[in-house]
Formats: sequence, C-alpha cells, structure tokens
Amino acid sequence: MKILNIEHEMLHESDRLTITIDYKDRMQLIDKLNALGNIEPEAEYDIEVKKHRQRRSLDANAYLWVLADKIAEKAEITATDVYRKAIHDVGTFQYVAVHQDKSADVQRMWEGFGVGWIAEEEPCSIPGSVNLKLYAGSSAYDTKQMSRLIDYIVDEAKGLEIETMTPDELARIKSEWRAQ
Repeated sequence: MKILNIEHEMLHESDRLTITIDYKDRMQLIDKLNALGNIEPEAEYDIEVKKHRQRRSLDANAYLWVLADKIAEKAEITATDVYRKAIHDVGTFQYVAVHQDKSADVQRMWEGFGVGWIAEEEPCSIPGSVNLKLYAGSSAYDTKQMSRLIDYIVDEAKGLEIETMTPDELARIKSEWRAQ
C-alpha cells in the first residue's frame, strides 16, 4: 500500500492522524479496518506502519533444497549436511568472545535459530574466554548473499553432473530473493 501523505493535527483532548493512500489501495485498508469490527474507545490497539519489503522467493529457497537433496543423494550424505557446508563455505559470519563457561549455552541458542545457523568455537586471547564464529542461516540473507549461496550449490551440483536451471532461470529466482 502506498502512503501519499501523513497529516497530524493536535486537538484539545486527542490528536487526529490523517493518512492519504493511493486510490487503488483503499479496499485493502477498508478490509483491514472492517476486520477490527467496532472500535472500542477504551481498548488499546497496536498500529504498525513499516516500509514494504518483497518477501523472499520461495522458488530460490525451494530450489536450493532440491539441489541439496540431489547432491546429498550422490554424495551419500544428508541434504542438511550439504546446506550447512554451503553456509560454512560461503556464508557470512561474525566473531563473538564469550566466557568459556557460557560457550555451550550461546552455541545452543544460536543454532536454535535454524538448521543453517552455525556456531564454531575457536581459541581466544582473552583468559577464560573463547571466540565463537557465528554463521547466520539463509533466512537472514539478502539477495546478494542468497545469490552467492545458490551459485555455490549450483557449482557443487554441476561438479556431480546434476542438471541445473539455465542461467536465465537462476537469475530470475535469485533476483526475487529478499530476506524476511
């Protein structure tokens, strides 16, 4: 929905907020307001306005897993192992120093975000601490990062003589990717 203008008017005991929207979006807004039913003056309501982001392409995510499954079959490993190796090899990561006693808890919490969220422990120069190398899963990826991940998986598939999409098809699904 496109917001064309927002006006704020301060009144004596209340404020008036006027949001001007594009004519073609009016039914979408009317449906949302009708879903609320009657407005109760004593009730509190949460209103959220945020910039629209295209949802990530399920085609890209689905295709990644289709190829991971085919690679796994040929390599006699799991699709999850293929995916996690791809995340590890081309994904982004950050280092975080944590107290040695808390390392396992932080790793468990990080990896609880999803199958592609990887935490690796490495030595740290701070006494009593370790460095955790934290990789984010593809659900956090932007278009560029997801493109790199898909390219990696496609290269792995081609190396095993697995048929892949044409370059045009790959370009289409990669361009549609947006992190949620």
